[in-house]
Amino acid sequence: MLLIRRMLRPVREAFEKQKRFVWDASHELKTPLAVIAANADVLAGEVGESESLSYIRAEIGHADALIRNLLALARMDDGAARARFQTFDLGRALLGAALPFESTVFEAGKTLKTDVPDGVLLRGDAEMIGQLATILLSNALKYADAGSEITLFLRESGAKRVFGVHNFGPAIPPDEQARVFDRFFRGSAVRADGDGCGLGLSIAQTIARLHRGTISVKSTEKDGTTFTVTLPG
Repeated sequence: MLLIRRMLRPVREAFEKQKRFVWDASHELKTPLAVIAANADVLAGEVGESESLSYIRAEIGHADALIRNLLALARMDDGAARARFQTFDLGRALLGAALPFESTVFEAGKTLKTDVPDGVLLRGDAEMIGQLATILLSNALKYADAGSEITLFLRESGAKRVFGVHNFGPAIPPDEQARVFDRFFRGSAVRADGDGCGLGLSIAQTIARLHRGTISVKSTEKDGTTFTVTLPG
């Protein structure tokens, strides 16, 4: 046991240094990004809106999302949110996450269906579960076919709570399905539109694991794409 501990010590130290670097670098990047955003607003007021400014603001948005995701992962790696576990209404948390999407889905020419029963309780962090649902809904909205339906569902399976999001759209290739939860992995569809930083689904998986659960994906051209989260009750 002593030998194993000595062998693993460099690995643990390297992992801790990596976490600290991600945390420190993300915090350090927030200030210059805020300065750039503020100056872009001032410039827009002085010279008016332009295509170049719209590009700058778009990249600021991407960088801000990346930093927020990195900080979220760093906090989750530390397990800091475990102390906030309590029993809550899972259905209400999921519907709360879906509510802001209703107008966006409508404007995109798609529909949002919720198949979420009342009274399904879960012990966990309601805010994190809401974040997980938001990630899955955002993905579905982005890749769902025009005019198609996005479904948020919840059901009980014995002592387990199962929820997820289904949409019809381009299938995730089989060789990518096993990697979509890897950090910074960007599938062919994401690379094609140049959007995304490859952290959303990794955060979703981290949240599921913090709740002692799992998240999986099934995707075919015929049946569409379903991300399913299974959690102990």
